[in-house]
Amino acid sequence: MKMATLTYHKHDNYGAVLQCFALQQALIKLNVETEIIDYSCNYVLHPWSIAVLMKKGIKGYIGGVGGVIIRLPRHNKFNQFRNTHLQLSQPISRNTLTKIEDRYDGYIVGSDNVWNAEITNFDTTYFLDFVTDNRKKMTYAASFGSDDIPASLKSEYKKLLSDFSCFNMRELSGVKVITSLLEKNAQIVLDPTMLLTKNDWEKLALIPNISFEYILAYQMKPSKDFHEL
Repeated sequence: MKMATLTYHKHDNYGAVLQCFALQQALIKLNVETEIIDYSCNYVLHPWSIAVLMKKGIKGYIGGVGGVIIRLPRHNKFNQFRNTHLQLSQPISRNTLTKIEDRYDGYIVGSDNVWNAEITNFDTTYFLDFVTDNRKKMTYAASFGSDDIPASLKSEYKKLLSDFSCFNMRELSGVKVITSLLEKNAQIVLDPTMLLTKNDWEKLALIPNISFEYILAYQMKPSKDFHEL
């Protein structure tokens, strides 16, 4: 069996890359041959584009560009990790997606905010709309990124999700959206980073040159209240 996963593996974001790595490793442990589809969502990866400016306005545009600039110093290291530790397909564009359907026995979308329309500008690739065999369409720890979906897009969400063979969601809120929108069963599952063991992660870890005890905390946004705990 050969499975393909589709997620945000190109984000220079620790959580995005590690969940992608972990899901692939979990599949390999099950003796499943697997590749990550090397797809690029331009709206996600190019926040300086006119499309982003038109959608988010000047404030959101500046924020997105600023985020890319801040992450530039770690870009090469992220690429090195991806090239070393992720089993990727050949680069795939929106125009060439239909050519790969018969290459895999199944497709898993997740484990990130893959169904967050605000992040992707509702890129329907993340709904596996290029896969015609519904039996191949699955999710693992997929997320909408919020407790509900935009009312204006509910009919589109329903259409795109109605033919998935199973739903494994990252949050209880996602389970509720699926059951409410589609009247289908869905279950909550662990983030794939929790599927690996301590020994699995220690194979990647580097011993820090720190002599005192510490707690490592990774935050997307700095929080004063968190630091005061």
